[in-house]
Amino acid sequence: YLGQKSFGDQKVNITADQNVAEFLKSKINENLVLKGFKVGEDKVVEVHLKTLAFKAKRGFPVGSAKANGVVRIIVRNAVSGDTFSKDYVLESKSDHFISSFKSSDDQAINTLLQELVKGILEDDEFLANLSR
Repeated sequence: YLGQKSFGDQKVNITADQNVAEFLKSKINENLVLKGFKVGEDKVVEVHLKTLAFKAKRGFPVGSAKANGVVRIIVRNAVSGDTFSKDYVLESKSDHFISSFKSSDDQAINTLLQELVKGILEDDEFLANLSR
């Protein structure tokens, strides 16, 4: 369950076709390998999807949609026992003519997830903790 879309008094639930937390974890791990980090070294990266919500409202002439997400990244150093933890928060808003379509809802959620992954992978503090 990701959120709701409302049409006056009617509300429709929005759900995902896949495990979003696993999707985020795989995208982050794939990109860390591309950046040169090796799997199985002395660091363990945990990805926790804390919040993912989406709400679309019908409006005339303009409706609105809002998506927000919070991902917690934890880096554990198996050798030293040090732990780094940080929450990454992102919110996006968009307008649409009267009512949003499934395709625009999907696009809004996918864009939010991509931006969350990008923000994590561009965070110097996170990358520095992986490099130590």
